[in-house]
Amino acid sequence: MDWSQLRFGYRLGMAAVLCVWVFWDCLWQLLHNPSSSYTSSFTIGGTPAFPVFRACGGLLIIHWCWGLSTLVWNRFRINYIYLFEFDPRTVNSSFTILNEAVDETLVFLICMLLYYKSCLDSIPKPFASGWYAFALVAYTFKCLVTPWRIRKGLWVTVKSVVTAPYTESTFFGTYVADVFTSMVKVLHDWAWTFCYLLSGDFLETKHHFFKHPDRHWQASVAYVNVLIPLLCLLPTWFRLMQCLRRYHDTGSRWPNLANAFKYR
Repeated sequence: MDWSQLRFGYRLGMAAVLCVWVFWDCLWQLLHNPSSSYTSSFTIGGTPAFPVFRACGGLLIIHWCWGLSTLVWNRFRINYIYLFEFDPRTVNSSFTILNEAVDETLVFLICMLLYYKSCLDSIPKPFASGWYAFALVAYTFKCLVTPWRIRKGLWVTVKSVVTAPYTESTFFGTYVADVFTSMVKVLHDWAWTFCYLLSGDFLETKHHFFKHPDRHWQASVAYVNVLIPLLCLLPTWFRLMQCLRRYHDTGSRWPNLANAFKYR
């Protein structure tokens, strides 16, 4: 018998229970300390590592959306493999993609719950709470590059998007660049994540972080006035360069120059 769907449903139920647990703990802690001047710091949304979880969660949502999109395309017999010019030998089925998304969701929620409980001192703390965020980032990068046979095509496309207009703009490259334009907030969170981890702030306690906010990189000119505006600009710049490359390759003013004007 094929037990794959049963295992999928079982893990999906576990993810749903963990999701309810995280939301309930945050809500209960907020209601339990209504008069505290540090109420926001008692919920996970007020902790220093919350943008790290939000960054990983943004990629996780995209993975779920991709799996559901392929499911719908297959249901209505849309040959997306041909449209995106994929290699059929390296394309996962919709069920495999959703299974991967469920596993990633379980790890995400477990790390978030352990981090939150550690910040509240509800569980033993053999190490700083920020290590749970570090573990989630490491796992996310592992999922982004393995298995390389499957992930290679995505990274090649990302490279072509970043290096536009020096590389040819494909249909899937345009699709990825359009997704980037909707990921500005996620990119901001990843900028926070890298600075948070590389500066060693994840080793500090929550209270120390809020007590000395001016000591950290988030108030620096390079971060506020250079890095964040640059991340807002780059996705639209990529699309502008793609449109100009398409105009150069095809010689068609419509719709290439019209799209370029939209992203100027």
